[in-house]
Amino acid sequence: LEQNAVEEIRGAFVRARVDILVESGRLDDAVATARGCLANDPDEIDCRIALARALVRKGDAMEEAGALLS
Repeated sequence: LEQNAVEEIRGAFVRARVDILVESGRLDDAVATARGCLANDPDEIDCRIALARALVRKGDAMEEAGALLS
């Protein structure tokens, strides 16, 4: 795949991975995975959504979760 194509699907891949981790009860791993994605690209919307969802499911940092989506 071309680099541009990989960049375009990275966020969607991470979002799907985080969803799987959340559903498996691996909430700390889900949060860490989403944070890692955002460390590489802070503006990646799929990673922001993934982190917000993981934080909400974990019951932590509700304010942070809301800020990610605003």
